[in-house]
Amino acid sequence: MVYYLSQAILERFAGTPQADLTAWLSAFQSITLRSAGAAVTALLLTLGFGRRVIEYLRRYFSQGYVPEARPEVKSPAEDSSGKKARKKHVPTMGGVLIVGAIDVSALLWAQLNELVIVTMFSMLGLTFIGVWDDMGKIEGGARRAGLSARAKFLAQVAVAILIVMVLWVYPGRRMLVSDTLVSLGGREAFSFLALLGAAASVLLIVGLSNAVNLTDGMDGLAIGCTSIVTGVLVVVTYVASHAIMADYLNTPHIQGAGELTVFTSAMAGACLGFLWFNCYPAQVFMGDTGALALGGAIGVIALLVHRIDVVLIASGVFLAEIGSVVIQVISSRGSRWLFKRDMRPFLCTPIHHHFEKLGWEETKIVTRFYIINALFCVAALAYLKTK
Repeated sequence: MVYYLSQAILERFAGTPQADLTAWLSAFQSITLRSAGAAVTALLLTLGFGRRVIEYLRRYFSQGYVPEARPEVKSPAEDSSGKKARKKHVPTMGGVLIVGAIDVSALLWAQLNELVIVTMFSMLGLTFIGVWDDMGKIEGGARRAGLSARAKFLAQVAVAILIVMVLWVYPGRRMLVSDTLVSLGGREAFSFLALLGAAASVLLIVGLSNAVNLTDGMDGLAIGCTSIVTGVLVVVTYVASHAIMADYLNTPHIQGAGELTVFTSAMAGACLGFLWFNCYPAQVFMGDTGALALGGAIGVIALLVHRIDVVLIASGVFLAEIGSVVIQVISSRGSRWLFKRDMRPFLCTPIHHHFEKLGWEETKIVTRFYIINALFCVAALAYLKTK
């Protein structure tokens, strides 16, 4: 909106005596300025409306809420310190605050090209799935745990397939989907496997969506790690939008990717604002409403800038979380089938609960995961030039 309004004013007074008075509006053509504006706007919106949203959620969406109870994925009964009682009455669905701040900031500062629209659609679609799931947990209480794992997975796959189909048929954007394996492996021999690339694209979106959701098990853990990863997304999208920088860093030049820089900056601002309320002790949880949307958006942006490899490296903590669950389930079921005994490599999964069972304090686990995640992000940025 700011960009379109400034351009309209410039065009209206072009060639008139007032042109010099409105010349400063040309600054809003700058992606850097609009990205900064989007980040600050999203941060202020989250901080400004945070308490009101939390109070609303606490009044209508916290009674009877219980976390998911899947022994192979979530932590079992917590210790007697009162942590379970404290967290039971913290409102969930705080993801509406994050997604709302991101969308408003993006609409205000970005040009709505097809890349931004696809990303916003992915967030809204996955947000709807998350709201559906979180509402089920709240209303069902102990009798129901939201959507079944299969229903949630199929809904995520449906959203991902729709996104891939839109990119597939949109003029000039098919290569973002068909050449997914080229981005991963760097081998042109794979580029003809377009359908396999489309399947990999769906897997990327669904996988990262679930990975962030599984990471959301401790106060501030998922949102803090997401804030760090969005820093890498800001850099990668900006590089992809700049022809000279993209060529120097061996990154595909994607026309219009600069508007994704504005969008990812809004993500960073909203995540930092939400962390203000979600840090220990949490006043609100983002729930599946926010976790599915943020993870899916990371996957979609990685796809749109064609640097999936870089984003996956930056998402190392998320991959470790979902990887620990996969390993735990395979080990448990495989050992029962082969050896007639349950053999699990972790005390509990996702892996942050393993360290909790080892006696680590929650705040210590979260802080150390931040450090590890930052190291992954530094490695991802260093990898930009090595491909």
